[in-house]
Formats: sequence, structure tokens, C-alpha cells
Amino acid sequence: AQHRFFCLGGERTGSALHVDPHFTGAWNALLCGEKRWVLFPPDTAPEEIGVPSDLHEKLRTPCAYWWHDWYPRLTGPGGAGGRLGMREVVQRAGETIYVPAGWWHAVLNYGWTIAVTENQLPPQGLPRAWPLLRPDRRRARHLARALRRQRPELF
Repeated sequence: AQHRFFCLGGERTGSALHVDPHFTGAWNALLCGEKRWVLFPPDTAPEEIGVPSDLHEKLRTPCAYWWHDWYPRLTGPGGAGGRLGMREVVQRAGETIYVPAGWWHAVLNYGWTIAVTENQLPPQGLPRAWPLLRPDRRRARHLARALRRQRPELF
């Protein structure tokens, strides 16, 4: 597992449109509440779905802005959501969603939510993720040990 989180969110909180780090996918198990998810395929151009090009702007823009400004543009009359392969899901308590590696996604909480989530590196993502992970010697050793145990044919 790459990252594990216990998430507690209030009304109208969530996450801005993003792709998970290091070519990981993620599952999210919702314990209580409801979440609206919007997902776009990996080949979607960021500028077509409202992703700021400036990292500083991304970090300081509340996620609610995307839902207020971009969601109606993509889903309203003449919106490009369908053409871009946009998917929408309302996740309810007891349900788990999986977001494949490379997919853009944003989340909006309806009321209070509690969720558990974990990022995972799928085997097909390893060749692209390895150059990013290798400089971190501790992480690289940990990954190499796990691969030797799970996939000895690679060594």
C-alpha cells in the first residue's frame, strides 16, 4: 500500500479534481454519509475539466470552487462531460469505490462522512513509478523486498 487514510469530512467538503500520486489507484470504503464522485479517463486534457495549470493555485483553491464553477459547465446543456467520458457516482454508507490509476477524480461530501481509503500501485504502474520511487532508498528497498516475496519471477 502506498498511502492509507482515515477520512472525516463535513458538509460540502471533499477533494479537488486530481490524479492520485505515483501512478497509484485507490479504493475508498464509506462507513457513513454520502459522497458524490466525478471521474474522467486518464487521457482527458486537464484544461478541459478545470484543473489549474499552476500548482500553487491548485493547492490554495477550495474543492467547492470546482463543483460550483466547472461541474455545471460539464453537465449542463451543451456540456462536454459526456464527450470526455465523465462518470458520476453517488457512494453510500457501506459501499466501496475503486479509482483506477491515472483517472482524474473529485469528491463532494453530502453531510458528515467517514471513510477509509488506501492507494495501491498496480503492477502495470511499476515501470512508470519506479523512477520516482528509486531515489527514496528506504522506499525502494521496501518495494524490492515486497516484489521478491510476491513476484520472484521478476528477479
